[in-house]
Amino acid sequence: MEKKCLSKCYKKNTFGVHPLLSDEEFKKSFDFCFTDMLKADEIKKCDIEKTYKNTHLNILLFNERYILNNIYNIHEWHDIIDFINNTKYENIKTLNRILDYSWILFENKWYNEILNIIEIYKNYFLIKKKNISDQKINDFIFKLKKDYLSKANNDIKKFHDFIQNIK
Repeated sequence: MEKKCLSKCYKKNTFGVHPLLSDEEFKKSFDFCFTDMLKADEIKKCDIEKTYKNTHLNILLFNERYILNNIYNIHEWHDIIDFINNTKYENIKTLNRILDYSWILFENKWYNEILNIIEIYKNYFLIKKKNISDQKINDFIFKLKKDYLSKANNDIKKFHDFIQNIK
């Protein structure tokens, strides 16, 4: 019997995160999904087009929204600030995942939330122990907004990567 996808289908050469074993990340040379809730290495090839069009494919689809809303109680950008402040979170891997998912989930709202995003990344760099000035963070994020609004850079899903690599 063929196993069904229990996660979304991840594009080849991108990191996929197991829906329950969140610290398990994989990068494959083919489109793939996770097929076992307790074994992170149980994956199979999948077709992204069919996965998103077939609503009956995933019985347990733990996507970005589910994880942010139900595991971390994050529903908007400001919730990330509360999460960081209330938990004094220091697991950078999990925080990276939360921020990656937030850029995906809140992509239509981000340019109206610049001040919250700047605050998030100020905290992020403190946790990461990376000495980046507040001004540099402000300038970088405002440049992202300007480029986004002018259509020079619309790849929102990579914004966290861009920001975390500020030097």
